[in-house]
Amino acid sequence: MALRDSPYLPLYVQDYLTDEKLSLCSASSQGVYIKILCILHKTDEYGCLLLRQKDQQKGSKLFPFAAKLAKLLPFEKSELETALTELVDEGVLQLEKNKLWQKRMVKDFAISTIRSKTGSKGGAATNAAKRSAKKPANDTANSDIDNESDNESNIKEQFRKKFFENDVLNLAFQQWLSSCAENRKLYSPSSIQALQMQMNSKSDEQNIAEVNQSLRNNWKNLRAVQPEFVITKMKSAAEVIDVPWKKPTK
Repeated sequence: MALRDSPYLPLYVQDYLTDEKLSLCSASSQGVYIKILCILHKTDEYGCLLLRQKDQQKGSKLFPFAAKLAKLLPFEKSELETALTELVDEGVLQLEKNKLWQKRMVKDFAISTIRSKTGSKGGAATNAAKRSAKKPANDTANSDIDNESDNESNIKEQFRKKFFENDVLNLAFQQWLSSCAENRKLYSPSSIQALQMQMNSKSDEQNIAEVNQSLRNNWKNLRAVQPEFVITKMKSAAEVIDVPWKKPTK
């Protein structure tokens, strides 16, 4: 189910209560903020409020948004403009020309979309496998021979990609993907993209520590490490443990 089709709003309570930027806003602005989140949950572009040509009005940059929201919420335009100004100034909401958006909602929607597409591809692959199983044995054998080399080449090429700017992290991540493939855990491109999005919110040192931890323990997922185990300095890529690529076992 897409996020906008959900009858409830995903609200991370602890994140909301400890959001320093939001805490700097007045109580009235925080109350307006919750209402705005509900509106953004139902917009066509999830997490974003867009201004059309007919919505344009004279005044501050935020006044047109306040006027539009006033039609949907039980607040005066002036109240909404004041709240929006405070929320944008503190970085709780983002403003760019004719678009007002909430960063976390946009990010969560992107991840949700990736997971949805991955699930669809997985289902399609399963159905394709069932159909191919019904073909004559000779056809299946021939197609396996033809595709085996291509699949191996595609997998190797996927692991050579540049995932991160930090060379040490990039090498460690490539080796971890190879290790997972060796242990019959092959990440799809969309799954790798989702992992990258999660890792981009952490420091390179934290990511290197987590990837190395998974390599050393032969884990097929990445897990948080204790602060005292975070590697703060990596002299060279040679310090990353070597896990050569091997063809995944069927």
